[in-house]
Amino acid sequence: MPADKMEQGQAASQYKGWPVFGSGGEKIGEVVEARMGADGKPEALHVEAAQELGIGTKTIEVQKDQFQAGDNRIELKISSDEAKSLPEAQKN
Repeated sequence: MPADKMEQGQAASQYKGWPVFGSGGEKIGEVVEARMGADGKPEALHVEAAQELGIGTKTIEVQKDQFQAGDNRIELKISSDEAKSLPEAQKN
């Protein structure tokens, strides 16, 4: 595996398990996968989010313009309701 691909894999794994919060500060879920760009920064995150009424979970994809990585946490620029209404992430 080329060194740059290995480094991207390591960078992607650093986000796994990070808590994800909506713009209002409410916890939505946690990162289960990060898709990294050529610049080594996350292009998109797959977030396991609680469903409406707290029954079950679904994995949503959040694009880079919708979040900001903080101190071991992800803060969304959208509300928890908007995030939960995002379509389910496609499996690779």
